[in-house]
Amino acid sequence: MSERPPPPPEGALITAALKAAGISVRAAARRVGISDGRWGQITRGYQNVSAGQYAPVRGPALTVAKMANVAGVTPQELEEAGRADAAEKLREIQSAAVIPDGASRLAVEIRKLQEQIDALMAKLPPERREQLERLLAEEEQEIQRMRQDRLRRLSELFQITTHEPDESP
Repeated sequence: MSERPPPPPEGALITAALKAAGISVRAAARRVGISDGRWGQITRGYQNVSAGQYAPVRGPALTVAKMANVAGVTPQELEEAGRADAAEKLREIQSAAVIPDGASRLAVEIRKLQEQIDALMAKLPPERREQLERLLAEEEQEIQRMRQDRLRRLSELFQITTHEPDESP
């Protein structure tokens, strides 16, 4: 290949996120465990093989996931960039980092469901999305009111049971 190809979508995404986070390529590459040269090859999507000659480079899913993790890219963003394989690896990385050994898998399932909901919401027209977000916010407020009411009642009950009159003569 004699023309320099454009960066792949995931490379451009990771590069932009890294820049926004204020992290240098050298520091990011060190965190991932690759050289900054290899980092550049993966984000650019090619390597120089000789003067004016370029060979395509597609980063392995796990490596791209590690790079995305350091840069702060989400699994959904990786999927939108066409790297569902790396998005799945990133989810595994994030689950392992957040969920301690022996913890309930419920938190992992909740995170997956939330990502699915977010992806569906992103596909909605803006006015419908705003309507649903308002409804969800109202529902959350109602849940908070119910929790506060329950806590108030429990507190009152606790005060009644701990302050019963002394029956000793």
